[in-house]
Amino acid sequence: CKNNCELLCSLGCNITLCDNTNLVYKEMSPYCAIAEKYDYKVAITRLESGLSDEELAARNQHGVPVEAIARMRAKMENMESITAKLYEKFGNILVESPYYKEA
Repeated sequence: CKNNCELLCSLGCNITLCDNTNLVYKEMSPYCAIAEKYDYKVAITRLESGLSDEELAARNQHGVPVEAIARMRAKMENMESITAKLYEKFGNILVESPYYKEA
């Protein structure tokens, strides 16, 4: 996914979407670095379904078992915390999103 993101940004695509399971700052940061390298702006969105681990396991198309979904949910970092860290390092590229509001 990261390689595809970098390729699309290097080609100057108008909009590049990275639909990925980024649960913590460490997983999102490389994508922001790519955006910064190619002078892109970043808006971060996390979709919250309200579904249980069991419901997510039944609905996902990749065969991810409920145990793996539960581990991922437990690992998930708070979005406000992630955004604060991203802003500290990449503040010049973040644009307003549900987790980051420009002052």
